[in-house]
Amino acid sequence: ALAKSVSAERVELLNGGDQPMFAGAPHDVSSTGVGLDTEQQLPVRAPIRVRLNLPGREPIESQGRVVWQRAEEGSQRYRSGCRLLRVSADTRALIGKLVEESLSPNAPG
Repeated sequence: ALAKSVSAERVELLNGGDQPMFAGAPHDVSSTGVGLDTEQQLPVRAPIRVRLNLPGREPIESQGRVVWQRAEEGSQRYRSGCRLLRVSADTRALIGKLVEESLSPNAPG
């Protein structure tokens, strides 16, 4: 299942520095990764840390890797797919549950 982002969701990508190299709303979220829409190219295949901030929850941190990226035609933006690595089954289940909740017809917005 794939969910369109809820405005309160926020993803941060960290590569060792104090400041995230990307912080913003994900394009979409699944239990295995996040889709991003960025103004800068991201390092494809390099290991990074992913922090997924969800409304009303503790942030979920994971190792991650940008597995694909493409430039949006006619703009200075990039679409990327980031896979979550070494995520526990419990955490995947939690993300999956949150995705299902956000897809339900009763979900706000």
